[in-house]
Amino acid sequence: MRVLVKQTVDNARGWVKKLGLSERYKVYELMGGVLEEEWELAPAEPAILVGTQDMLLSRALNRGYAMSRYRWSVPFGLLHNDAQWVFDEVQIMGVARATSVQLQAFREREQVYGSTRTLWMSATLEPDWLATVDRSAPSTLQELSAADLSYSSLARRMNAPKSLQKAPFELNKETKKDYSKRVAEFALGHHSADSLSLIIVNQVDRAVEVYRALQKHLKGKPEAPALLLLHSRFRPPERAAKEAALTELQKNPGSGGAVIVSTQVVEAGVDLSARLLISELCPFSSMVQRLGRCNRDGQEPEGGLAFWIDLKDALLPYDQEQLEACASIIHTIPDASPACLRQINGFGDESDSDVVLRHKDLRELFETTSDLAGEDIDISRYIREPNTRDAQVFWRRCDEGWTNTEGLPLREELCNVPLSDLRTFLGGDRQAFRWNYGEELWETVDRNRLKAGQLYLLKASSGGYDCDLGFGKEYKGNVQPVAKPDRAKGYDSDRLGGYDLTLEEHTLNVHREMQALLASLQSLELPNDSLLLACLWHDYGKAHDVFQGTMYRLPAGDLKPLPLLGKSKMGGKHYRKGFRHEFASALAALQTGVNPLVVFLVAVHHGKIRFSVRPIPQEQLQVEHSKGHTIRGVKTGDQLPAVTWGGLSIAETTLDLEVLGLGHRLSWVRTLYGLVENPDYGVFRLGFLESLIRSADVRASKAESQQKQVVAV
Repeated sequence: MRVLVKQTVDNARGWVKKLGLSERYKVYELMGGVLEEEWELAPAEPAILVGTQDMLLSRALNRGYAMSRYRWSVPFGLLHNDAQWVFDEVQIMGVARATSVQLQAFREREQVYGSTRTLWMSATLEPDWLATVDRSAPSTLQELSAADLSYSSLARRMNAPKSLQKAPFELNKETKKDYSKRVAEFALGHHSADSLSLIIVNQVDRAVEVYRALQKHLKGKPEAPALLLLHSRFRPPERAAKEAALTELQKNPGSGGAVIVSTQVVEAGVDLSARLLISELCPFSSMVQRLGRCNRDGQEPEGGLAFWIDLKDALLPYDQEQLEACASIIHTIPDASPACLRQINGFGDESDSDVVLRHKDLRELFETTSDLAGEDIDISRYIREPNTRDAQVFWRRCDEGWTNTEGLPLREELCNVPLSDLRTFLGGDRQAFRWNYGEELWETVDRNRLKAGQLYLLKASSGGYDCDLGFGKEYKGNVQPVAKPDRAKGYDSDRLGGYDLTLEEHTLNVHREMQALLASLQSLELPNDSLLLACLWHDYGKAHDVFQGTMYRLPAGDLKPLPLLGKSKMGGKHYRKGFRHEFASALAALQTGVNPLVVFLVAVHHGKIRFSVRPIPQEQLQVEHSKGHTIRGVKTGDQLPAVTWGGLSIAETTLDLEVLGLGHRLSWVRTLYGLVENPDYGVFRLGFLESLIRSADVRASKAESQQKQVVAV
């Protein structure tokens, strides 16, 4: 969960700093956004990545949430090779637990570069939870030893006393109307000055209702405790402010103390120690985690005080069987110290999921081209249960004509919203918009076709967000946008403009970057020759008249004998819409007989061309009107000139789209898919090699841009 990420990042950075290794071991908070993450551009450097199961597993499934679809395969390659995975709080992962086990099973079946292993952690872990159809339960189980428990600080925590009682009221159909008021009054009646009290409820809407009831009850009262609301539906700036407030309250709750109202976001390892805990009934493994926030440090003189509220209505996101099982156990527990809880045999409220990722599913996910309807494989079923799946939204002030001018979002703007709530929110004048990659504009989306993990733009005038309360269907009034980023920094930037550079210079710069990367990755035994050759081929398609016409802003017939440009400050759009230079490069390489791995790396180095290459809608219309057959701006008969650079000589090449057919002797699809079936590669190794060539390309472009800026100054 997101609330734990920042805390873990700060801790990890502190550990690295104490070891004097801050320069070598970077710690990154994994988030969504339109730009490359720094860690993606340093594949040869050690890094510690911290993220939620949504952010990490979606990237491991080649469908990274809240990021450019054209970058999906970069983290996919890096996260599966030469990596150590750690999954903490396994008991709340749901279906993602099985997904994490299956991915490790597939890595053990297929080749990866280096060694990639997985560690699962929990205070309430049952080894059988980690057995799946493709992998047996782990053979190694590590637990706290007697020597560990002899440390005074740990012993104090393990034996921290906390009484556990049932609250004198419950949530049912009759009490629902004044439930939040009763919770607020009960909490304030047991709250002590100078201390923290924590209320945990199972749904965001109820958390907001209890928080508002507390505000109403305390309004105008002197020495009132501070109030803080925590849940998962905040944008990063507001969330950061609340996390900072939580940190400060733990250090100094003030004379009136503080009451924190939260959802499940605090149960996953948040280092919070409250004297009073009031929690709604939940699965027993989750209840153990919640009890861990009560007198966590063992320093309350009279021990902690914990109450649980029985639920007879509004059971979601849990089912009745889970809650009844928990109630039957905690009825018998007078003291909820970790030492007492360890005596309970089993935490068997975790059920097997009906959804299991299989090997064929993973291979299908390696193809990132959307289907003919523009849809992608929905991976949300492998990451979250149906009633806990989120999309991400952001708000903008949208005037008439905005669809062609509004930029793509930065991570600071994004807010997690449950799909069910977003569907309810939309309707009438409220609309959601998604980015059309082909047309490069925002288009309305049917609320019944919303998908988990996707980005949606909302108009600021639609409401739906309060800076103190977060997302809410009922909140009206304009939403204050966080930022309005420059569109040039959006998803579709190929770094074409800003400076003049010959095609040969850029090609050799990318080649040098790859040499530097390979020098740092010698232990992985990579196919160095193929990677270096792919760098020399990768932008050959930029020699095409369409591309050069864009670089010079000249008609094709007026280009020769001008030097071939790889970058140009002129910029502009190609006169053949949809032209992709890397498709032309890879097509020429395939026709020339270059080895399939090089063809693959050349084709995918911008993430836009893959196994399936289809005409864009405009090209399809041209075919229907007998105006010629064009695919991604390339026609049969187009010519690329002869070039020589970096020891490679390429003869003049006439491009032929016939190789896209399955029956052709060179067959594009058969050639590239053969690499997936090849035991020397497979999807994991191919993904890693792809990430390397893309990293070398971006690093070269960044260095070129910086050098040109220095020269200009």
